[in-house]
Amino acid sequence: MKTCLLAALLMSASYSGFSAADDLYMERKGAPAVTTCNNADALATVAEIRQNNMTSRVDELREIELTSKCYTGMMGDASYTILDIQKITKNGKTYNITHISRTTMKSDRYILSEDLTPYVDPTKFTLDTSCNPNSIGGQVNRMEADKDGRLYLKKYMVTSKCVNGKNTAVWKPLN
Repeated sequence: MKTCLLAALLMSASYSGFSAADDLYMERKGAPAVTTCNNADALATVAEIRQNNMTSRVDELREIELTSKCYTGMMGDASYTILDIQKITKNGKTYNITHISRTTMKSDRYILSEDLTPYVDPTKFTLDTSCNPNSIGGQVNRMEADKDGRLYLKKYMVTSKCVNGKNTAVWKPLN
């Protein structure tokens, strides 16, 4: 009886850990930089000012960034869980603001929903080192010297083949 109970407990624990990994998100990479704030309404105002290039509201933007602790830039490979999603409308445009919690520091922030992507653990990348079964290649032209030191154009057909589990280049002279 204890064995069955222990097995059921372990299965539920491992299952809950597995499903939690599917609910993790991270900031998207690339430009423009991601902005996060402590306040959803402030983030919507910052997004409105930046997306509409409202240079007349630069002072307001700075004040909002200071009071709502808005940060712009990449936060690394941190993982987040979503707490809730809000829709905030500013001057006719609706912004989807996501309330997130950083899993490592347990800090709550607000981020535009479009700036989140599913989490990919950077430590678990694997490279496929197997050979490409399809033979690929092309023609290579290069200058070579003969015994007397004269240069001439030599043409080769180069193909890449899988030999003993490794990609190998095979050079065949054409002239």
